[in-house]
Amino acid sequence: MNYTTPLLSGGTSHESDPPNILTKVLWRFYTLVNYIYETLRYIDDAIQDVIHLGLASATNALEARITERLLRDVGCASAPSECPEGNIKLHELCKVCTSFTQRSVALSWLDSSNPQSDWPPRVRYRLCTVAHLRRLNGSCHFCTILYYFVSRLRLPERDENADKNWLYLRIWPHHKPWEHGSVRLFASLYRRKPQMARRSSDWREMFDLCLLADHGAGECVDMLARANHIPLRSNDNTECMREWLESCLKGHAICRAIRDEPIALRTRPERMLALAGGRVKLICNWPETSDYKYLALSHMWGTDSRQQLRLVLSRLDEFQKDIPWTELPFIFKEAIRIARQVGYNYIWIDSLCIIQDSASDWANEAGKMAHVYGHADCTIAYLLPPQDVLTKPRQDPRVWTPCILRRPSVALRGVYICAHMGEDTYWGTGSYRTRFGIDWLSPKDWPLFTRAWACQEYLLSPRIVFVGHRNLMWECSESLFDELLGPIKRFPGSIASKTHFLAVRSVTLPVTTMAVQLGFMENWGRLIRHYRTSVLTQPKDRIMAFAGIAKAVHDSSKMTYLAGSWAQMFPLSFTWSISDWPVMTEVEPVVEAVPSWSWFSVPIDKHATLGFEIVDRIKKMLHPLPMYQATLLSFGDESQQAYADPSSTKAFHAFTKMNLNLAMKTWTGFLRNSKKSKKSKFRCERSIEDQFRTLFWDNVNLEVKCQFDHQVSERDRYKKVMTFGLLIELRTEPSWTGLDEPFLIGLILQPEPSGEAYKRIGLWSLHLNGYPTGWDAEKLNSVSIFDQLPDVRSEHIRLV
Repeated sequence: MNYTTPLLSGGTSHESDPPNILTKVLWRFYTLVNYIYETLRYIDDAIQDVIHLGLASATNALEARITERLLRDVGCASAPSECPEGNIKLHELCKVCTSFTQRSVALSWLDSSNPQSDWPPRVRYRLCTVAHLRRLNGSCHFCTILYYFVSRLRLPERDENADKNWLYLRIWPHHKPWEHGSVRLFASLYRRKPQMARRSSDWREMFDLCLLADHGAGECVDMLARANHIPLRSNDNTECMREWLESCLKGHAICRAIRDEPIALRTRPERMLALAGGRVKLICNWPETSDYKYLALSHMWGTDSRQQLRLVLSRLDEFQKDIPWTELPFIFKEAIRIARQVGYNYIWIDSLCIIQDSASDWANEAGKMAHVYGHADCTIAYLLPPQDVLTKPRQDPRVWTPCILRRPSVALRGVYICAHMGEDTYWGTGSYRTRFGIDWLSPKDWPLFTRAWACQEYLLSPRIVFVGHRNLMWECSESLFDELLGPIKRFPGSIASKTHFLAVRSVTLPVTTMAVQLGFMENWGRLIRHYRTSVLTQPKDRIMAFAGIAKAVHDSSKMTYLAGSWAQMFPLSFTWSISDWPVMTEVEPVVEAVPSWSWFSVPIDKHATLGFEIVDRIKKMLHPLPMYQATLLSFGDESQQAYADPSSTKAFHAFTKMNLNLAMKTWTGFLRNSKKSKKSKFRCERSIEDQFRTLFWDNVNLEVKCQFDHQVSERDRYKKVMTFGLLIELRTEPSWTGLDEPFLIGLILQPEPSGEAYKRIGLWSLHLNGYPTGWDAEKLNSVSIFDQLPDVRSEHIRLV
């Protein structure tokens, strides 16, 4: 007769009830013997089989009574704590999870072994049923974590016994079990016994947990031990914001250095919102001795900007007395509440601190963005637009909050367990994040990050807290944190980050090596690509919305800004190009006259992207050495005059008439012969490609690559006479031949009707994988190949 144990199996006997007392006693006795035997067997050979822990669920009349008892038991084994209204308790465990912490072989090993030398045991535990997790979901912290993931696993359809499925917890060592003073183990949860899984799909129905332990010195355990509850709304976790901010202000030298830079009175924001006294009012003309600590807000205006509360001339006096609280939109109220609770009396909000119907005030204040956001102690970035502020309900915070299984003591290591947020979770295709609801970690999905102004505000802010989504997030120049997940490496899918911006700002003059130039241009190109993927309500703001970034780089590096490029990075800063695309689909036109050599002159396209492909190619080469470089002689005085006044910002947005004077080598002719030129005698002139082939006698596969700034028809590419100006000629050593190879980069120019200046129309490049005929290595490294073309001129040209 096969007896089972209801308390362990979760099932009920299908046989009739025992007919008398003796049968009942025998049944209980055999059940107890079976339980003791199985337990001893599992403990004796934990690696070979499964350790059963926990209480299963009853399924018949005892359902309600057992559920009530289980819920009552939650917190009995863990220390109860006070929980303020609007918060939920953390780290409370049911008896099943408490039993796991007491009987776990792996946890016992943590206390009795030396993690630096001993290898942890590989153990499997039969934990509990799905029904048990479902009942304790929302009460027991550990059960809440497990049930959230189990409920999202791809269980077989029509599985009527899904709730009765046992869950198996397998623990194995991390590849670096001892790291940063903590012991790290992995744990995977299966919905069936691992050795019984025959199909490959069975092994995918799991998720990973991370089991960490230390003696209490670890930052994570100490932090979690202090937090016994957490707000249901992420925006209410102002205590977490305060800790992030205080830690950065006191301990981050890089972040503090940006804020401590001296700032002229004329570059400070003209107005600020004062929050003291329970009112909100506008402060104008800050005195130099006033408290200069404030927060800033980065937000979206919404679909109808006319509905946005704005500062206008007619309400300037009124706002200096009091701004009606009832007129403030929800996002503004949230930002003001957060500022007050974090301990600040001032906040800067663009629509309330810039006079919106004054063009002169807008131009003056918009040019100060580098200082407004750069000198704020922190920026509050509200990630959602006004119409969506209440559409992102928060999940149970316990799901992503590490659960303390055992608090640290003198004798025992503290232990906590959390969802394993590895590379696949963060940086995968996105299906994992979507499946498990981790949608708040992807900046490309944040509505705020689609806006060009917000791109500038994000980069300029030394510290920024992201609010409005499921979790709070923090980023400064030295760290990146999630409210529940703790420190994370980086945001997935982001083109540019504060790390890239900090690298750009850290360049100092003089720039003496090509490696420094290449590193700068790589990061600068990232910022440009990130900015051009953002949208603007008003296309006329495209230059101004980038001016703050340029001003910040100029202030720290002292380099000269030239309409999107840098004089000290010439010629590499002028090697931007547009990716080839069969059909251009313009999404934002150029509405302001801009110099042709500036990337601001190129409309934003739906498909074609702007970047520094040449820089990327050079970085992959071995030992690139310049053979020749064009020279930047001067640039237009009209914009240069602005640099005489350190407080002026005109040089960063008023450059429509700027021109450049260059000394460079040029060759004028056609790009390549038409495919029909030989038959139809379309023309008899030799193209630049033919001239190069003559040097090599067709010994190399040669093609001059041209990337035009605007869409050009195939006929124009062959028919039009162009001027090819050489920017730089390199020699680079390829890894597989050991021989130097020439690499030429230049501008495609078109003369103005007056004949006194040129306009840029594209970029050309030529990479040769061989020597010209009759040349040796010595000649290759001493003579410019471009000079060998007939009719090459060395001239001074003016670019407009």
